[in-house]
Amino acid sequence: MLFTKIVCKPACSSRTPLRKNVFIFENLSEAEKAGFHACKRCQPGGHVVSNAEWVTLSQRYLQINYQKQLTLEDIANEMHVGKTYFEHVFRVETGSSVMQYLNQIRLNHGKQLLRESTMKIKPIALRSGFKSANYFSRAFKKYFEMTPSEYRKSKMKIRDEIV
Repeated sequence: MLFTKIVCKPACSSRTPLRKNVFIFENLSEAEKAGFHACKRCQPGGHVVSNAEWVTLSQRYLQINYQKQLTLEDIANEMHVGKTYFEHVFRVETGSSVMQYLNQIRLNHGKQLLRESTMKIKPIALRSGFKSANYFSRAFKKYFEMTPSEYRKSKMKIRDEIV
């Protein structure tokens, strides 16, 4: 189970977590010792998490959850902020949009599966978080300038030449 490890004030306007995912600490320092970070929305303790740290947390969240069908709104809710502001901060810090970053993670995972397995394209696409093999193939070709099949064949050739 994944926890976002974000500390909020009890009256925070962010989405309320499931009761089973709630941890109660005596004070903010206890929560921070346990690896929790302050919410960007309600700012418990009065200190603000830097944008760089916040984006790093969101990148970690995306790297763990790339297989899920996530929307920008879903991700922003997990980060306890509005989607427009989240997209703006993420783009300023990384130079790409949230969804571009997520697709890059998915494509790199698909590339790894093409290289290391004999799975067909459709299962690779689904396992990488894409809704369809067609979209995976189009995105793969756009990003890597070759189709998934061409990539797999080129890796097979290199393996054959080494042996």
